[in-house]
Amino acid sequence: MTDDLRQRIADAFYDTYGQQNRDRSRAIAEASLAAVQPELDELLHYRNAIVWETSCLSCSRILDNARAREEELERNIDYLKRNIRRSRDQVDGYDQDLAAAKAAIDRARALHRPVKHLGRTICVDCSAWDGKGSTDNSPVDYDQCATIRALDGPAEQPLCAECGHPQDEHEDADEPVSVGLCKTCDAKGSDDAWHDYEPEEA
Repeated sequence: MTDDLRQRIADAFYDTYGQQNRDRSRAIAEASLAAVQPELDELLHYRNAIVWETSCLSCSRILDNARAREEELERNIDYLKRNIRRSRDQVDGYDQDLAAAKAAIDRARALHRPVKHLGRTICVDCSAWDGKGSTDNSPVDYDQCATIRALDGPAEQPLCAECGHPQDEHEDADEPVSVGLCKTCDAKGSDDAWHDYEPEEA
């Protein structure tokens, strides 16, 4: 209503002052509308009181605010529902990707499964095992299979109880009565770089 009234006031001033005073007419229209805005707001409350079938303006204001809040919440709910649908679609896509990746890993493991061969546990694929107990290649121990090691990732190294660095960072002592060197501690300039590796207690 306000925008329509503003335009009608401006049009009335255009007709009075002519198009050459367009900017002035617009400014007068804005000032006139601002001057009568309190009365317009009051009329709106009366109109809403009629809509709510109450003669109490305070009640109609409360109902107006409640309706405005309801509309705002409905917009928020619609927005959240759209986001939830998009999130579910993304999750479904991730689940499909994850299932495909797991299936590929399972196929690789099935090819590189372990078998017993002449007292050793070897990798079927790496050793070209024919399923009858013979192999075309030099047998490859299962724990040395590059594919399985890549799938499983590097084994966790036990840490030193004294410095917290991995075991392979510690050098062996030159003599039984001496101590080894932790290369990480030494690189950091630690005064306690020379110490034997002591595994952390589980």
